[in-house]
Amino acid sequence: EAARDLELIASSGHFGRLALFLNDGSVFAAFDPQLEESGIERILRRSHLIRKSLHVHPLSRHGGQIGRIELTWLNRNVYVYFYAIFVIALVLKVGQYYLRLVENRHLLEHRVEERTEELSRSVAQLQEEVAERLRAEERLEHSLEEKEVLIKEVHHRVKNNLQVISSMLSLQAGYIENDEARAAFADGRARIESIAQIHERLYQAVDLSRIDVPAYLEALASRIFNAQAHRDGVELSTDIEPVALTMSQAVPCGLVLNELLTNALKHAFPHGEGRVFVSLKKVGRDQACLSVCDNGQGIPEGVDIKRGETLGVLLVSSLAKTLHGQLDVTQNGGTTVCVTMPLSAEVDLGARGGAVPESDRAPGRA
Repeated sequence: EAARDLELIASSGHFGRLALFLNDGSVFAAFDPQLEESGIERILRRSHLIRKSLHVHPLSRHGGQIGRIELTWLNRNVYVYFYAIFVIALVLKVGQYYLRLVENRHLLEHRVEERTEELSRSVAQLQEEVAERLRAEERLEHSLEEKEVLIKEVHHRVKNNLQVISSMLSLQAGYIENDEARAAFADGRARIESIAQIHERLYQAVDLSRIDVPAYLEALASRIFNAQAHRDGVELSTDIEPVALTMSQAVPCGLVLNELLTNALKHAFPHGEGRVFVSLKKVGRDQACLSVCDNGQGIPEGVDIKRGETLGVLLVSSLAKTLHGQLDVTQNGGTTVCVTMPLSAEVDLGARGGAVPESDRAPGRA
């Protein structure tokens, strides 16, 4: 009967080995069916989270023990079971995150490689652009050097041509017997040489856009004064500030200085003694004043220098308008003529501030 019961129990599939032992230790009946386990239970059992248990049950009859029954089954602890399921789910989730992390890492590495290649191409393109710009700058510098040499050569040739014209006028004056005509030729030569001196300064200068104004005006004043060396007892002094003038402003200033200084040396000192003062000073922030002052006899009464008809006076008035300046005349123990001009004004050397006659017809101080 016990054996039949064990066989029924074994057929349920919930137990492993079942054996019926007698008191002498012999096996009366034994059953070893295959224990039904799920996949998770098998994994848990192998990891010792669930285990097989052995139960021994004594077999009695009429008050006496005739043997024992041994049963083996799986110890399914529900808490351990769910804990194991949670751990497995957590491991699977962590595995999914890890796989996703690996996938993202590969994707990131691929993107980094793409960006690195793009950056390398951009750097190479930028280097090529920089190299091309450097080559363009070198070509531009070379072109500027060539143009600078050409401009200096132009100034040199203009100066030589003006010098040739001055020499031709000097030769022509030698064949003229009329004193007034010879003086007119001399005045024309002086004006041409004042312009030639600017071109001489420019082709010797480092900056072709600016001229050394103090050196130019002092040299021009000294040349004019030395040309009137027969005026013994007359002294010349200068006070030229380093005012920045362009070539378009320097040419009219040189002509104005030539006319005013020549006029003072010719007419201000009939007795041969006196002093002439030439100055160029900055007035305010954006103006300059070119003045010629003498302590001579002054302008005769009735002569208006601003409305005079002589060539010298008309040249000064016309050049002052060309410089967008203002012409002022003051008489106080002599004569002071001042041309105040803006430094930033654009000067058109071809502009004419008024009609200039072809010859100096009026007598008296020019």
